[in-house]
Amino acid sequence: MLLLVVAASFLSIPVQITFAQEDQPPFMESGRPPIGGWTLPGPGQKSIEVASSEGDVIVAVTWTLAEIGQPNKFSFQFADNGDNTISPTYSIELLQGNKTVPGSLRQEQTSLVQEYIFSASGIYTLRIYGIQDRPASDVINIPLEVTAQQQPPSTPGNTTRSYQP
Repeated sequence: MLLLVVAASFLSIPVQITFAQEDQPPFMESGRPPIGGWTLPGPGQKSIEVASSEGDVIVAVTWTLAEIGQPNKFSFQFADNGDNTISPTYSIELLQGNKTVPGSLRQEQTSLVQEYIFSASGIYTLRIYGIQDRPASDVINIPLEVTAQQQPPSTPGNTTRSYQP
């Protein structure tokens, strides 16, 4: 029996990524600590911090991974360019090949959690725009890579397998 799991990642772009070393506080690749009160990713999660195109908004995204066909959870934490936490109204959509994935457009959102189901592996963009009190040109594009991998079948005496990114 083969189990289809999702191996996913944020694509490599110049963004701020949180990391921590044992017994050390977390820091961004830029060398600064993450914005106060923001949570770090846990097991089965990936995290990235991205500035908007105008630099007016920073969003930390924590992606809780799931198998293809299952809900993937995206949790957001927004801040202004002064590192003050904000809770804006925003619109969000999932793009593939610069086209909106049908059913993914959500306008005037206030929730800090969104769920999307990927029906296939591929390169996607999570686009946040229409951010409250910001120019229309101020958008956040978060590149995503979703890949399906086959996990080896269970062997006798080893019937439980878990996937950790």
